[in-house]
Amino acid sequence: MYKAVWNFLRRPSGEKLLAIEALWYLALIKAWLKIASFNAIARHYGLESAETGQHEAESDRQRAKSIKWAIGRVSRSVPWSSVCLDQALAAQRMLSRRNIPGNLYLGVAKKEDAGLKAHAWVRCNGEFITGRAGHEAFTVVSCFGWSEA
Repeated sequence: MYKAVWNFLRRPSGEKLLAIEALWYLALIKAWLKIASFNAIARHYGLESAETGQHEAESDRQRAKSIKWAIGRVSRSVPWSSVCLDQALAAQRMLSRRNIPGNLYLGVAKKEDAGLKAHAWVRCNGEFITGRAGHEAFTVVSCFGWSEA
């Protein structure tokens, strides 16, 4: 634990702020999903059931990579289970706040015991921000996009 705190304190201030923002959104979304449906959250965030196009600004790519780092790092460190949907919604919120368009995908796959399992991931400019691992095993059932403000 001390090593993690020390490593955090050594990070540049911009990365620290992104990590704190990621922690805020992961906690908020975890709590919100306990009391509200995904559809209510999607409406609140203004997610549209459509795929957005590509956006090629290099500065946006760098900011998206920083957000990817923050979500990934913080989600591994929180004392609760941060699942793919939490991470995808947090990434969407952080990207949207910076006017970086992207897409949030929801997919399902059959389990061996005849049930279903679900997965969520976010892509921005053709790059995975969250949920890359194992996404190919899932069939996309919904895609939510957001654009620049």
